Amino acid sequence: NAEEYAQFLSDAKARGMNAEEYAQFLADAKSKGMSADEYAQFLADDEALRLANEQNNNARDRMMGLKEDLNAMEADESKNQLRSADDQSQLLGQRSMDGSDAEKIFFAFDQSYIGISAAKVLDEIIAEMKADPSVILYVDTHCDARGTDGYNDYLSEDRAIEIKKYMVWKGIDKERLQFNWYGEEKLVNQCDNNTSCSSEEHKLNRRAELFLSNQDVATRK
Repeated sequence: NAEEYAQFLSDAKARGMNAEEYAQFLADAKSKGMSADEYAQFLADDEALRLANEQNNNARDRMMGLKEDLNAMEADESKNQLRSADDQSQLLGQRSMDGSDAEKIFFAFDQSYIGISAAKVLDEIIAEMKADPSVILYVDTHCDARGTDGYNDYLSEDRAIEIKKYMVWKGIDKERLQFNWYGEEKLVNQCDNNTSCSSEEHKLNRRAELFLSNQDVATRK
């Protein structure tokens, strides 16, 4: 009757549904042997579980990215062993500034966080800087060509900021840190916007190059 239908419409509105949606909702609840309130709670619990699973999957993907980064860098692990104080003094000021003799760290796609392998490289540079307080660290940060030029400029700057935060947290004076960021301007291979490349080829461009020097090279290009 009219009164029952009015109540039906009121209940539908209270649940944010139109009449057809609410009728289907009631039919589904009945098929599961539940009241409307029980079925609403069932759906809420199901959605909460879906969101939890989604968060777990995102966390798993992040960990897989860190694992990929670690595996890719293991081939270079031997050159990143902590150097003795004598070795440090011989190396300071001798690294070339064109990138050929730079220490490098790499980033996951569209990310700026410091991964496990990157932290190991930075920790060894920090040890060198603490052994000789006169040296300065110069850092160039880069992106691969995917994404817009403007976004990649921002992302390379964010990568520089994350390195700076890590170094300062580890006890290095921010005045001893100099940064340049280039977005996708300085690719190390052919992987520009017009070329199809593999994930590994793109990864070579998602890098930071780090140079230690006790000379004034702030104006270098």
